[in-house]
Amino acid sequence: MSEQEWLRTFSRNLSCMMREQGMNQADLAEEAGISRAALCKYLRGERMPKITAVINLADALYCDIRDLVDFNERIEF
Repeated sequence: MSEQEWLRTFSRNLSCMMREQGMNQADLAEEAGISRAALCKYLRGERMPKITAVINLADALYCDIRDLVDFNERIEF
């Protein structure tokens, strides 16, 4: 999977989990301890999140990290 495909998948999964939890961007950014600007870039697939951001997002969304990231796919550079 290309980096762009990975970013699209992450973005889609993140958006889906936000809907399931009924969280808006401002609330999720605050709960996860990230800036709203960074969250917007993740949701648009414009920025690769650091692992700490992914962990904090999963925690804030009360989901497993595997709900956000597909660990069965290798990212090709």
